[in-house]
Amino acid sequence: MRIGGYGGNGSGDGSGRDRNRADTFRGRHRLGERLSGRLIAYERPGLARIDFQGLELTARIESTPLPLPGQFVLFRVLRLVPEIVLQELGVSDGGNDPLFAALHAFWAARATLESRTHALRADIAAQNTTLSERHDAWLDGVSRTTDIGDAWAAIAHALAALNALLTSRGPWRADYQPWLLPEALSSEILLDSALMRGEGGEAGFSFSLPDEGQCEIRIYAAPPRATCRLSMEHPAPSPRLHQAALDLVPAGLAASVLPPQPLPQDAHAGVLARLAQGGPGHRLRLRV
Repeated sequence: MRIGGYGGNGSGDGSGRDRNRADTFRGRHRLGERLSGRLIAYERPGLARIDFQGLELTARIESTPLPLPGQFVLFRVLRLVPEIVLQELGVSDGGNDPLFAALHAFWAARATLESRTHALRADIAAQNTTLSERHDAWLDGVSRTTDIGDAWAAIAHALAALNALLTSRGPWRADYQPWLLPEALSSEILLDSALMRGEGGEAGFSFSLPDEGQCEIRIYAAPPRATCRLSMEHPAPSPRLHQAALDLVPAGLAASVLPPQPLPQDAHAGVLARLAQGGPGHRLRLRV
């Protein structure tokens, strides 16, 4: 489903209030960002009011079956001008689940950090350096500016809260390592405990790039080997994503990277969003 019509010719009744709300939305969000909103009510068939963190906007709803009032819906920002267009990524049944709030807090903290580190990420991405060197450059960069440092600390706080809840959902740990692919947006990592203990296991790394679109790298490790599977919205050979897959593999494993394949439809929301889509008690499984 796609929803659109905030601002421009498609926004509600075109009032000044609608335009102000649309401008506020544009100031908060960026292309490719994932966010959630609560469907308040339908004004008429196909036209609904949705609350995005206190900002209420009118949207055209084109999917079937229609989301129900009160449900939280996950979206990705496809376009901001001349009108705002979002792509629905799925309905969450976990609106009252603390895990859903923790996921939302992480996504919000990540969006803030990414908006403040455009120059830093571009500078690191332009350098032909190793993973360790990019890591050092990132830590050096975030320590030089107070607002970036504060945003980085907020990420750490959000991840700690999220991981505290994940311990009761399965053997998973969320992580965020922007130095893996500094030019990527909306990146997130999910690892299972066996992989972290060096016993094998799985990891998922999802992110978005301008040309490749939404992407996901999955690692399947069975020491002494690991297999990397790369899925892309626009599949094409990519040396940098091939290297990112190898960088994600734990040290000491002999890794092979499979050719890129189309991104599965249920993977467009990223590796963490599947928890929210599943509702309370859902146990995420990376393997398909």
